[in-house]
Amino acid sequence: MYDQLSAARRVLWLGAHKTGTTFLQGILDASADALAQAGVAYMNLDTFRDKYTRPLLFDNFEEAPAPASEFPIGSSKTILFDENIPGLVQNAVSADVGLYPQLEERVGAVVDHLDYTPDLILFGIRRLDGYLPSLYCETLKSTPFRPFLEFMEHVPKGLLWHPMLVRLARMYPGVPLVVYLAEELRGHERAFLSALTGVPVPALHIDNSRERPGFSQKAINRLKALSQTRPVVRQDVGQMIREFPKSADNPGFAPFGAQRQERFKTLYAQDRSLIQKDAQMDLLDLSIFDS
Repeated sequence: MYDQLSAARRVLWLGAHKTGTTFLQGILDASADALAQAGVAYMNLDTFRDKYTRPLLFDNFEEAPAPASEFPIGSSKTILFDENIPGLVQNAVSADVGLYPQLEERVGAVVDHLDYTPDLILFGIRRLDGYLPSLYCETLKSTPFRPFLEFMEHVPKGLLWHPMLVRLARMYPGVPLVVYLAEELRGHERAFLSALTGVPVPALHIDNSRERPGFSQKAINRLKALSQTRPVVRQDVGQMIREFPKSADNPGFAPFGAQRQERFKTLYAQDRSLIQKDAQMDLLDLSIFDS
């Protein structure tokens, strides 16, 4: 497994949302000099989205896509990393298809334009009782307010990550698809990136400036109450996050009771078992970073 990470030359890293991608991208950005010295090409997320993700995937985006030749190819390794490629947060779950219903179309559009044939695909997943509330909160920043129960109407019962991963693996037969669990990666981010890039852990720098305040239960309650009196606008969402950020005094948004949490725990164990048994993909053993 470690060899798969270190040997890869063209990495396609696709998410998922709310699995620590911003933190990982922040480390890569803050370690640009060390990456360059190691011959690793990584384009800053904002730059990549301006040049490629938005022009290629947003129908109403007027700027023409940049030529594929502009994407930097490193002498030893290239990392293409954007969790918005498989889908935007508001389109990440479908009642009919499940997770990332536009996966094939969106990933194909970017990869084909860049002529970027990966030799390693990375995808992080997370237990759904944490993922779904976080995804819901993220949608509030860019879409009209709706109660969480309405959001959950689009989430199929028995939702699993494995069927989506199968769809992704089938797009690139024979290319290693390495899946990792966000909960187990926490605290091992630099060791993981070191294994992938060859850059020593001390040369990989954490960028805490990207850390954003999270939604507390109180903030969601206030937004819901406000929505019953008038339409909630984006400024309201930002104000509630600032006034009631997730903290020791304001616990995070946690809509699921013990019974639902246990159900999600069971589904996650099922996902893990399916991934481990599937020859099309590998579940990263994060214990290799414990020493």
